[in-house]
Formats: sequence, structure tokens, C-alpha cells
Amino acid sequence: MSKKSKMLLLSLVVLLVMSIAVVGCNGTTEPAPEQQEEPSGDTEPAPEQQEEPSADTDVAAEEPVELAALSPAEGDFIPGTSITFRWEATECAENYRIRIVRQSDGTVFYNRLTESTKSSYTVSNFLDDGEIYCWQVSMLNAEGWSDWSDNNCFTNSDQ
Repeated sequence: MSKKSKMLLLSLVVLLVMSIAVVGCNGTTEPAPEQQEEPSGDTEPAPEQQEEPSADTDVAAEEPVELAALSPAEGDFIPGTSITFRWEATECAENYRIRIVRQSDGTVFYNRLTESTKSSYTVSNFLDDGEIYCWQVSMLNAEGWSDWSDNNCFTNSDQ
């Protein structure tokens, strides 16, 4: 392999390494950390081969990851006066907020911080009366509050 071919191959490897992105806590891509390379002569790629910054790799304010409400799931029948809610765990969560609304009249039954990084939370004072409730969860991390998860509506009875 000629010296010119080796230089071109090395330039391509450098570009590849520089363009690799890491997935952030919120699921978006961030630029790969800069790597220190020792100078080894004339190994810098030609200007026409250098990669221009793109919207994908620019550092910008990122939105938190979207959560998935797991249980009670849509259409479930859950009896009792205390119900445990579960959602997709997120390792970068600092806190969660859970919101439960009565479907019959749209009133908010419960809307509080869990004050925990656990991905489950038990809410009491349900009436076990056949009411349909819709619930959502939101997460707080370093980027702020996530959007609410999709609604999951369940019936508070044993069918």
C-alpha cells in the first residue's frame, strides 16, 4: 500500500471516529467526545474531506425522553382502593409526576410528584365503584420535564 493510500485511509478513519455519536440519557444523539490524538506528521484530512457540523451533531438544548405508562394498561379492570402504577424505568430520572383524571367528568383525581426515582407508585383512595380513570406520567431530569406519557384508561372494578 502506498504512502498516499495509507494517508487517505487514516484520514477516513479519523473522520469516522469523529462522526460517531453517543446516545444521551434522553435518547437523542450528542457529538462524540473529542479525542486527543498525538500529531503524527501530515495526517490531517484535506479541507474538502473534512466533515461540516450538522444539525444532528450540534450541541443544543435537548428534550427529556418520552415515557411509556405500563400498568394499569389501557382497558384494564383494576379492583380495590389502592392501585400501583408502573411505567418504563429511566436511569436519568430525578423525579416523576403522576396525573390521574376521572373520565366521566374530567376532574383531576390525583396530580403529584412521586418524590422518588422508582418507576412505580401506589395511589390510595379509589372508590372501587366502576369509574374509569385515565393516567399519565412525566419525568424530570437535567433537561427538564418530559412530555406526559400517552393516556392509559382503566376501570376501577373487577369487571
